Amino acid sequence: MILFERIFSNEFDRIHNVEVASQMRQRHIGAHLIAQVAQDSFDHAFAGFVQLTTKTNGTEKFYARLGGIVDHQNVIFYPDASMALIKRYLSGGNCHDQSK
Repeated sequence: MILFERIFSNEFDRIHNVEVASQMRQRHIGAHLIAQVAQDSFDHAFAGFVQLTTKTNGTEKFYARLGGIVDHQNVIFYPDASMALIKRYLSGGNCHDQSK
């Protein structure tokens, strides 16, 4: 499950919650969900910017492995990282930038 919102005023998607059942972990489901939000960011002319705040349980390492820039508990996926997520986890991902 993933919960996110579109922040139109600042042109990015903000992830509020990513949850994967413990028996389903290690199957790239979380990465796939984040890639879907990255695709949404491009689809809404946000250029692929995605932001989230991590829990303090080591998940920041997971986000860093996906290409997110981690600053304490804040994580930002810049356009290049979002494109890489889409290409890797979404078959047929269309990561064109509609903001141009």
